[in-house]
Amino acid sequence: MAIRIGKSVQWTKLGEEVVILNSSSGRYYSLDPVGSRAWCLMVEGLTLEEIVSAMLREFAAEEQQLRTDLRELIGNLAERLLVSVSDKVGE
Repeated sequence: MAIRIGKSVQWTKLGEEVVILNSSSGRYYSLDPVGSRAWCLMVEGLTLEEIVSAMLREFAAEEQQLRTDLRELIGNLAERLLVSVSDKVGE
């Protein structure tokens, strides 16, 4: 799964958290430290599989739970038009 940050999205890291602005809607969102790490990996252009691998190295988490949590996070971000997802890498 490829993840792209929306064109109307601006963000900044404040300490261990990320604050995201959808400039089209004017709405702000914030992510906790774990969600912030996932966001930063998405910004780097990593796929879901690459994000899972990176986060498994960095956090004490079970792989299946991490996958479930990441899919939920990505779904929530997509609903808010902060990211778009594709099953094909490079789209």
